[in-house]
Amino acid sequence: MAGGGARRLGTALLAGAVVGLVILGVGGRIAMRVIAIVAGQAPGFSVGGTLAVVLLGGMWGAPGGPIVLALRRVIPRSAVLRGVVLGAMGFGVAMLTVGRALSGPVTGPGVWPIAVALCAALFLAYGIVVDLVVGKTREAGSGKREALPLPPTPPPPAGN
Repeated sequence: MAGGGARRLGTALLAGAVVGLVILGVGGRIAMRVIAIVAGQAPGFSVGGTLAVVLLGGMWGAPGGPIVLALRRVIPRSAVLRGVVLGAMGFGVAMLTVGRALSGPVTGPGVWPIAVALCAALFLAYGIVVDLVVGKTREAGSGKREALPLPPTPPPPAGN
C-alpha cells in the first residue's frame, strides 16, 4: 500500500477508535447505568470497570474507520446511509457475540427491549459520526479545502 493509502487507513482506524471510545465506550457506560436502574438494581461503579468499558468501546470502534473507507466506494453519496449500514453491522456483530452471552436481569422481559434499543442507538450514532469524522479527515488530508481568494493586485504605475 502506498504511503498515502497507509496514512489514510491509519487515520481512519484512529478516527474509528476515538469515536468508538466516546460513543460506544462512554455512551455504553451511561447505557449500562440506565439498564441497571430499569432492572431495579443498584447501579454499581468502579474506576476499573468503567475504564474497561470505555477502552472496549475504542476497540470495538477502531475497525469502523476502515470499514467506512470501503463503504465510501460502495455508497458514495450518502453519509447517513453509510453510517446506518456501519451501525447496523456493528450492532449485528454485538448482538451475535456479546448479546447472546448475556444473562440475568438484563435479559428480563421489561429490560431486554430497552437494552437492545440503547445498544442499537449507540451503534447507529457511532456509525454516522465516524463516517462524518473520516470524511473530514480525508478532506483535510487531500487538500480539498476551499482556497482563499488572492488579494487584488495594484495596477501598474502609469508611464514612468
